[in-house]
Amino acid sequence: MVDSETVNKYTHFLPFDSWHIVPAVGKSGGMAFGFLKNSSLEVLSSTFNMIHVVCDITPIIKNCLVTFIYGALNTLCIRNQWNYLKYFNESDNRPWLLLGDFNFILNVSEKQGGIPENSLASDFIKNSLSMLNMHDVFSFGNPFTWCNRRFKNPSELIFEKLDRGFINDNWVSLLPQTRVTNLGRVFSNHCPILLQCFHSTDKLAIPFKYFKCWQANPEFKDILVNSWKKLRNMYNTIHMLKDNQGNWLENKDQVLHLLDDHFKKIFASSMPRNSDIDDVLMDIKPIISDELNSELVAIPSENEIFTTIKNMAPWKYPGPDGFLDGFFRDNWDHISTEVINHSAFIANKQIHDNIIISHEILHSFKTRKRKNNKDGFMAIKLDLSKAFDRLEWPFIIAVFKNLGFSDDWCQVIHQCINTVSYSILVNGSPG
Repeated sequence: MVDSETVNKYTHFLPFDSWHIVPAVGKSGGMAFGFLKNSSLEVLSSTFNMIHVVCDITPIIKNCLVTFIYGALNTLCIRNQWNYLKYFNESDNRPWLLLGDFNFILNVSEKQGGIPENSLASDFIKNSLSMLNMHDVFSFGNPFTWCNRRFKNPSELIFEKLDRGFINDNWVSLLPQTRVTNLGRVFSNHCPILLQCFHSTDKLAIPFKYFKCWQANPEFKDILVNSWKKLRNMYNTIHMLKDNQGNWLENKDQVLHLLDDHFKKIFASSMPRNSDIDDVLMDIKPIISDELNSELVAIPSENEIFTTIKNMAPWKYPGPDGFLDGFFRDNWDHISTEVINHSAFIANKQIHDNIIISHEILHSFKTRKRKNNKDGFMAIKLDLSKAFDRLEWPFIIAVFKNLGFSDDWCQVIHQCINTVSYSILVNGSPG
């Protein structure tokens, strides 16, 4: 029950020096609004379990209206609340936010357990929201903000999203990044909700990504010849991540640290002993000839490079510079000299080396003569992500050496796997 005595008893440790109280009627309802006296905020009025406040969000965005609501439950009180809001709207055209416990859900997915239809907003409420030009504020975190706490009887347990925000068109125009984060329940059966009007304003260094559809532009070739290195940006956004303890992390540095720890654990070595590797390799005998070793480490010609490019999936995976293989294939006549001169395909240097090497191996399968009908060649395609996560690098090199691959070849492979570096992209920006 909300009254002055209760508010003073439980809120003395909060950092507010002023309170506006709407007393409870009997044992239900009632609200308490805490604020600082020296803030740019004024309480206009309170009625029907609503508190109306006008405040300045920034020195430029001023005179915004915020209404805190405890949603009515019976039909008469519901009509009184929303009719008053519509009357209030007729004489006020300011940016407006409605925030609080509305005691209804907007769709059945916002309820778990019980009968969803019993909690849905009535047509009267939906029509009222429409007349007020109100938009549901996008929320993050806990999908449900209320629980009846009947944990001992799971069949009776109910979760609902009752707490939320609505903003009108004027608010959207001035503060389009407004969002609500549903925090974790502590003592109450409701989740506290955190309203934020702005996202991080840090400038992000978003890497370039090439798109096939650009080539449909009739001016594309001319633009490419003159300035094909100019990059364009686009990104997706990670708002929050949950750590192993179930905590939601929103700060960019915290998210980066969480991802960094995750991938360090994945790629950490188990530090195998040489004796363990030697035991596994006892039965592996040399099978690679000097001739084949020479072919494998030969620097590919321009024709071989272009042939390899034509045989690769053109529009699936971008390289570290953002360009896909289809870009090089379709524009090779304009860019081949510059690409080769910039060491994009020189042995031991770039990520595409291992693709070229694999093509050379498969090509040798076709050209080598079999000694008899029983002899043949076999290639095993591994899931590279899983293999790279789990295979120890010294073991990989030891296998190649036991098979008879030359030191030059083993050095190429060692560079391919040992010089790889990773940069975690958070919202398109390297961490």
